[in-house]
Amino acid sequence: MKPALLALLLLWLLTLPVKWLAAHNMGWDIDFVPVVAYGLRFLEGGAFPVHGTLSSVAAYNMPLLVWLHLPALALTRSPYMAMLLTLLVWNGVGTLYAFIAGRQLAGDRAGLAAAALFTLSETGVSGSYTAWAQLLLPTFYLVVWVHLWRWQATGRGVHLALCGSVATAALMTHFSAIVLYPALLVMALLTRARWQGRWLAAGTAISLALLLPYGLFQIERDFVDIRAFLTRQPTIPAAVLAQYRSAAAETPAPPPVMATTPRPNTETPPPAVPATDPAGVPPRWQRALLWALDAPRQMLAGLLLFAASGYSTPALW
Repeated sequence: MKPALLALLLLWLLTLPVKWLAAHNMGWDIDFVPVVAYGLRFLEGGAFPVHGTLSSVAAYNMPLLVWLHLPALALTRSPYMAMLLTLLVWNGVGTLYAFIAGRQLAGDRAGLAAAALFTLSETGVSGSYTAWAQLLLPTFYLVVWVHLWRWQATGRGVHLALCGSVATAALMTHFSAIVLYPALLVMALLTRARWQGRWLAAGTAISLALLLPYGLFQIERDFVDIRAFLTRQPTIPAAVLAQYRSAAAETPAPPPVMATTPRPNTETPPPAVPATDPAGVPPRWQRALLWALDAPRQMLAGLLLFAASGYSTPALW
């Protein structure tokens, strides 16, 4: 093993006690529990997870974060150990690619410095035990950048296929990673990289295979979740969402020592959802075709709203 790689391995191993001690802060709220719950249900004989957790607009995320935890869940059947092992390995991948990026720019010492800054950063440490999709994005961005650089420098098409596949995996982890696609195109045009049709087709095929389960799930839901991501409009009425947020923000009062009179139930029941007439639902192929025809308008509206809101992804920059 080369001295620089040995030093990188020792550096990462020395940071493990810090991350292990910090893991007592592991969160167990509505954003994290479904990540392992869907996987455990599948391993116990349930349906394969075709979607992830609910997003801030009450739309189902893509399921890659759930898929990443499946190997560790299959080995340990422990939600805590599955999260910790999965995210520690992911942090190791990010540390390795930070080293590669620094070495490509300025040599081994710069690579080791970049790896140390990445793995000991606030995002690096908290991302070693917190199954929050945004915390996985820096590693995805590093992987895409390294292979984009290699593609431009060496002209090898395998790096082009990896760029597209990893960009799709990042998108399936958090929807904000959609910015990787135009970034890849702009960088390829600026550097005049050579496109290899065979490897471009391979990357496209891998991306479509990754997206297929979620795509079929969205066809069944008339693409309501994708429209919500693009337009930033919640999938449930604003009044119901406001009621849920206000209830979640309230601090529950401590229970009384002795019960006196029963409290009347003053909670407002959720509004009834009207049933859908199966006879009036178009077939799946027709819904997919209609959505594909309407997709350019939806994407344009989403990008305009995205730009007007000033939303950005700090990890990208």
